[in-house]
Amino acid sequence: MVLVTIIILSTKSKYFIVKNISFSIFTLILFWLFLEFISLSINKLKIVDFKSPDNALLFVDANVENLSRKPFWGDFNQDFGKWRLPNDSLNKYRCNDNTLLVYKTNNFGARDKERSLKNATDRKRIVFLGDSFVEGIMVNTTNRCSDILERKTHNEHLNFGINGTSPINYYLLYKHLVKKFEHDVVIIGVLPANDFEDYSDGDEATLIQSPIYRPYWKSANNGYDLKYSLVSINQAYGSLAIYDKPKAIFNTKDSVYQSLSFGKKIRSQLTANSYLFRLIGEMGKRKQQNILIRQVFLKVTQKINGQYLVIL
Repeated sequence: MVLVTIIILSTKSKYFIVKNISFSIFTLILFWLFLEFISLSINKLKIVDFKSPDNALLFVDANVENLSRKPFWGDFNQDFGKWRLPNDSLNKYRCNDNTLLVYKTNNFGARDKERSLKNATDRKRIVFLGDSFVEGIMVNTTNRCSDILERKTHNEHLNFGINGTSPINYYLLYKHLVKKFEHDVVIIGVLPANDFEDYSDGDEATLIQSPIYRPYWKSANNGYDLKYSLVSINQAYGSLAIYDKPKAIFNTKDSVYQSLSFGKKIRSQLTANSYLFRLIGEMGKRKQQNILIRQVFLKVTQKINGQYLVIL
């Protein structure tokens, strides 16, 4: 309807300036559609591999009202965000080989055997922190690194890994829960691929598709202040308050959207619907990665036979 109106104005209007502006807008729209088609073709032909637009501002499980159980993983802790419920269990089949995966939590919500706060032995006690690799998201606990080490060394290896988290979650988890357990060693698993792509101030638009309760650092005069992505954990998609209430989830989406500036609202719409915007974002990300890689390699030197070798 808008396009038809612009066409009519560009051809039928009595005023030259209206015709001129309308024709310019019409030309711009056609050019944009052409670029969208080119970007779509690039995506489908895999010339540049990037995620297709989702064409939705919010994703809600179609069966959310029929959930038979609470989420096994969710935004359950107001201090460190994502965690599990105590004494919970979940059975799933691994998609690639149909192996039965048995997920169970102890009294503290850790996916681990029962552990005491005190070290009741004279052996060393080790705690593990990390994301899905440390938790062992696609294996049973007997096949995890921490459990294998416990069997081999006979030292307790307490596993506090939780998928979908990053170093700030590890820090807060340690501060509010893990340090209560007597231990001698802390082992932290870090995945460079995404552990440092955390939520940060100004990323509000990313909360529209999936409102998640994420801790982050905000720069302040005296260093950094701890902040959270949502006003309340009860606004989170995976919280106990609204995990099975689609209307409440949409209310969170709406409140986040309304809080955005006009520019960020436009950006969120383009991110959800535009192939061109997704392509530009992917190319920009690759350029930044190439710049960073080059800077790192330019600084990497080795002294060989009294000379410095710069790796380019």
